[in-house]
Amino acid sequence: MSNFETIKDSNGKIYLSLENHKIDKGKSIGNAPEDFEILYQLGEGTFGKVFKVRSKINNEIYAMKQMDLEELKNKENIKYLEKAMNETEFLINLYHPHIIKYYNHFNSTDNKFMYILTEYVPNGDLNDFIISHKKFGRHIPEDELWVIFLQCMEALVYVHSQYVIHRDIKPSNLFLGNNFTIKMGDFGVSAVKYKKGSSLLYKNGDYSILRDNENLQSHDTFVGTGGYRAKEILEFKEYDQRVDIFAMGVSFFEMCYFHKPKKEVYNYDEDGNIVSIHLEDVEELNDENVHYSRYNSFNV
Repeated sequence: MSNFETIKDSNGKIYLSLENHKIDKGKSIGNAPEDFEILYQLGEGTFGKVFKVRSKINNEIYAMKQMDLEELKNKENIKYLEKAMNETEFLINLYHPHIIKYYNHFNSTDNKFMYILTEYVPNGDLNDFIISHKKFGRHIPEDELWVIFLQCMEALVYVHSQYVIHRDIKPSNLFLGNNFTIKMGDFGVSAVKYKKGSSLLYKNGDYSILRDNENLQSHDTFVGTGGYRAKEILEFKEYDQRVDIFAMGVSFFEMCYFHKPKKEVYNYDEDGNIVSIHLEDVEELNDENVHYSRYNSFNV
């Protein structure tokens, strides 16, 4: 992406490339952790924390991810450092109204911590949104579903236009701002750049098995998240950006019915290694929860 490239959204509004945006914003926001007041912690992972912060320079609110570089530089954790750098690279080069906006990154003066500064999205993610409706037995109104889904697809069309596959589309990576504004995030774990017209093929030894600590899963998982992965990934076949479209469809199904249509079932060898995965139908929730009949004829 060049410094002078412009991007148009579906309404024809023009956005400057992020390279230009970063040059202006970095100076007026802050370039060191000391430039920010920590308001409270938003979350915590294996090697870092995320804080809601206020800039002491412009008094605006942001999200700041703090990562422990000393832990990440250990040999057994180096892949996580690579993923952190991967997320920074993608956020720098993706600039769209429905993608989490990157502002700056910097290290602490002692180089013990790395920080990534992004926009703060105040209303959690779509997984929280689904859970809150499920808890109170309320379906998500159809007009709200369409507003959310169209924004998600706008973000995805843009990501694919930049020859990027997200590979971990799911409700918890789709954030909800004010006025139902959707922001796609979390490009660190699975996102990959590809060449036009190419596909990806994962064979034995070419994929990594990661512990999905962030989502508190008890099982090991390949790239992506169980239940949202397309069959091609599970069968180690060639795949392309359409795996993201599949995952978005599963996410939209989940917003309608409060459960995924399929679940992954893992088959292990004697040493506990995954040898194959197959999909099984998920039983519908019973009548004590939410009544879903209004979506039986829902056309996507």
